[in-house]
Amino acid sequence: MSARAGRGRRSKGIPLDVVPPRFRRILAAVPVRNEAQMEWTVDGKGLVTITHAKNLKGWERWLMKRVGGSPIIRRKLDGPGSDIWLLCDGRHDVAAICGELDRKYRERIEPVLKRVTAFLEILLSRGLIMLRAPAPAPPAGTGPKAATGRKKGAPQG
Repeated sequence: MSARAGRGRRSKGIPLDVVPPRFRRILAAVPVRNEAQMEWTVDGKGLVTITHAKNLKGWERWLMKRVGGSPIIRRKLDGPGSDIWLLCDGRHDVAAICGELDRKYRERIEPVLKRVTAFLEILLSRGLIMLRAPAPAPPAGTGPKAATGRKKGAPQG
């Protein structure tokens, strides 16, 4: 039996032994939308539009003042992009996102791992999401089953 990515989260179906080593760490990362940097909406078809400021360099700002243009950009995402965006909620790790998209789109999004991580890299490079490290697993013997049954403040012994 192979180890599964994203233990303890909603992750399913991505065996670590078939994942290239460079992707293993990213699978447990948790993408979170950077709400302070943009606004976003979902239309009636479930497609997301992200509105954010353009990241202009000095000469680009100078040029925009001369020729005109908007300082903001609207990015309309396709179906898979919208689904990835909606799953960047701080509750799904990358492995869970891959699993959800694999179940929904099957071969239309193959190879799912490469496509999801490539899109997340684009979102990261534009400052639209952040990646949180996964919560460390609790040390053995410290979970809820390790409780002694004593009430808080009850005398020992």
